[in-house]
Amino acid sequence: MRKAIATGAFELVHDFLGRYFELTGTVNRGEGLGRTINFPTANISVAESYKLIPSIGVYLVTVQNDNLCYNGMMNIGTRPTLDGEHQTLEAHLFDCEKDLYSQKLKISFLEKIRDEQRFESLDALKIQLKKDKEICKRILIKKGLH
Repeated sequence: MRKAIATGAFELVHDFLGRYFELTGTVNRGEGLGRTINFPTANISVAESYKLIPSIGVYLVTVQNDNLCYNGMMNIGTRPTLDGEHQTLEAHLFDCEKDLYSQKLKISFLEKIRDEQRFESLDALKIQLKKDKEICKRILIKKGLH
């Protein structure tokens, strides 16, 4: 099970658990860069050091907060395009304008979309994020979760 989570095999994890793998964390302030490229993110902090964090990559997720559920995508990684030095967990929620700072979120991992990669510019990253979002929306439709 741990290996399936670590490698992003979330359909297999779902088969084992009978539900999607979940992670709970609190939203902290980030640098605000996502907002400047029209992809605002909730920067998630997981307090418990023993929690299993999926491997670096981009994921299709659902996020619960205050009995509301949002679809979105999450990047786990070091943000190589921005020369990041430490791992972050950042979720971009589709159709959510709510202020989530200091809120607890429960994130369910549905599927790994791709590995994290370095892009030549912020514009190239933005183009890829648009593609990732479209891929996520197609998967949600296929799964009947849109």
